[in-house]
Amino acid sequence: MVTPTRVLPCPPETETSNRVLRQFHQHLDRFTRVQFTDENGQKFYMGDCIKKTHENDPNVGPLARFKSALRNGVMVCGRLYSFLGYSDGMAREGQAWFFAESEDLTVNAIRQWMGDFSKEKIIAKHAARIGLCFSSTKLVGDVEIEVIDDIKHGKYVYTDGIGLISEELAKRCAEIMGMPDTVPSAVQVRFAGFKGMLTVSSSITGNKVLARPSMRKFEATHVSMGLCTVSSYSRGFLSRQSVLLLEALGVHRSNFRALFDEQMERAKSLTSNDPRYSHEAFKKLGSRRAKKMTTFPISLLMDHGFQHETLLVNVLQVLGCRLLHDLKYRARLEVKDAAYLLGIADETGTLAEGEIYCAIQDPDGESKERHVVTGPCTIFRSPALHPGDVRRVSAVDVPELAHLVNVIVFSTREGSRDLPSMLGGGDLDGDTFTLIWDQRFVVPEGRNYKAMDYSAPSSEKVSNVTIEQVQDFFIDYMKYDELGRISTAHMAAADMEGPTCARAVELAHLASRAADFAKTGVPATCPEWMENQLYPDFMERSPKVSYASSKILGELYRLIDPAPVLDPLTTMHSDPRFSSLPRPRDTYFRQAGALKRQYDIELGGIMRRYGMTEAEIVGGMGVVPAEKRKRREKDDNMRGPVKEAFDELVRTFQQEAWRWCDDHPIPLQDPRESFAIAAYLCTNEERHRKQYVEHSFEDDQVSVSSFGGGDDYAIEQGEIIETQLLSFPYLFVRELIEAVKGIPI
Repeated sequence: MVTPTRVLPCPPETETSNRVLRQFHQHLDRFTRVQFTDENGQKFYMGDCIKKTHENDPNVGPLARFKSALRNGVMVCGRLYSFLGYSDGMAREGQAWFFAESEDLTVNAIRQWMGDFSKEKIIAKHAARIGLCFSSTKLVGDVEIEVIDDIKHGKYVYTDGIGLISEELAKRCAEIMGMPDTVPSAVQVRFAGFKGMLTVSSSITGNKVLARPSMRKFEATHVSMGLCTVSSYSRGFLSRQSVLLLEALGVHRSNFRALFDEQMERAKSLTSNDPRYSHEAFKKLGSRRAKKMTTFPISLLMDHGFQHETLLVNVLQVLGCRLLHDLKYRARLEVKDAAYLLGIADETGTLAEGEIYCAIQDPDGESKERHVVTGPCTIFRSPALHPGDVRRVSAVDVPELAHLVNVIVFSTREGSRDLPSMLGGGDLDGDTFTLIWDQRFVVPEGRNYKAMDYSAPSSEKVSNVTIEQVQDFFIDYMKYDELGRISTAHMAAADMEGPTCARAVELAHLASRAADFAKTGVPATCPEWMENQLYPDFMERSPKVSYASSKILGELYRLIDPAPVLDPLTTMHSDPRFSSLPRPRDTYFRQAGALKRQYDIELGGIMRRYGMTEAEIVGGMGVVPAEKRKRREKDDNMRGPVKEAFDELVRTFQQEAWRWCDDHPIPLQDPRESFAIAAYLCTNEERHRKQYVEHSFEDDQVSVSSFGGGDDYAIEQGEIIETQLLSFPYLFVRELIEAVKGIPI
């Protein structure tokens, strides 16, 4: 991290691969992600004073320091890391890739390999094109590319960002994503200088793909395809923005209230310390949503009599608290008859204007059968600010499209305008859309609002874009990115005067321009007169400038009061079934205690680094305290690194434990079960914890640092560590369950 006064090296983190890292894998240790932050590690706050200082003298102030790092590089541990590039998403977070040049590889050489960007004369778009090479992808392999025409009607491209792929290649993509028994209907990819989606077509075979001109972003010679994602089913949710617009378009507020009440009670039951209530509430949550929220084996433990475990109760508390937070502060309402799916084009030309096709198949639903949605629906794409961003459409059953599932198919027939572009300026290069066929939340007939014009503003072009200009734009983006400010002003105006009022509509236009700033280079400025002097209570401003909102969002916000607070259980629980099992050998206790001690040190480091409790890390989600709620994006962005760090920790200690067990077999016993039992008792029973964990280990038979990087992770004499962490034995959950099978609970 580069702050206004310091350069702070951070511990290594697992990064999802991209085409650049794969190509130069022999130099992986020379790549680093640099984030420009405030002194507290948060996103840098660009106040008016800092802007004016930089405008008066560009060589003074925090922005001058950031610019110097971009120009001259960052020195870390004796290596000079030079600026390489950044993606759109990285620019929004103030991040960029840097590379420590060697004698045989420079940043210029890497950029030359990436592609020919010289045809792009708009500085911002030029930077965005470079950034496409940093998209997180998984390697598929080389493909044969054929370019076919786009489907256009007037000035609108109805196949913007989408091509075709063979079933064989799509199946290989699914296997790479861990879905071996699936042939997805579409995949999102990057290859050569192309980006976008590919729809499965039976007319193509082998490694061939049909790309369209709208997918080509730059020229490149490498033809290796990287996979972003494959089409799959996800439940649909409402949000504050969509609730606000749907209410304005005629959906009755009682429908939102009924759905909110149901989900609020379920979430509150999860926070109960009584396993009877929390177990039932968890089952009602549904396995698919639970899996998306947490990978901790809650169902497995509950089904085998571990429902009283302290850690399990605390993870359920985290889950319930997070759901309550999402309801209160985001109005995140799950709609059963809704789906969140990738959009693709109707290659057959069958669908009429205003029609869509959607067949869903939920692999974790009550019915595994394929279901074709028919009738009136609501469709939108997030973010949705303009009243025309949420629309009523007609879903129809079309036999010609029966091979497509878990995608939304949009018409390509000539009409006034393609539907995706009406939905927040969307296209088909990987955009996801929410489709709702629950009739309570369908926009009433005749209430579709005129869609907004999302045409990009004209951008300044230069004769030849230099890397210095790209660096300067990175600073300009930090200076002039006002999307958050504009969105806040829009929410306040829409609540006070309604989302169709002139001020809210103009703010929606400004928000669209601000969202595209990273590509167009044209900033959006929010005039002071457009900002509210008063704010609805659900926006949580100072009481002096707040009022009780009369809209449904205000009503829902006030239903959860007081605000949910995480209150973890502190009493220890030890399952009596383990005391009836044969006692593991002493060497197993000693090794389990040593590994637990080291595991707790490593996990404690993750907890301190991200400011999270053990239950939050194990559960895979954070609960943001009240004082940090306005920075909730930190929690959402942090989930990836936290999960990756914890997953790596789990893998390391599981492998070390099994390796040790293989070297220390027990006649007529399963050594892994014995180790799991010892790990459980060392964690949950005080006498075992004191004997085998809370003392120094000097026995040569005990390995405590062979897996952690040698002396860098060794336990120092007299070091005080937390030994009440509870998650270590659950690294071996299947062995624990196997050990107590058949023993009465």
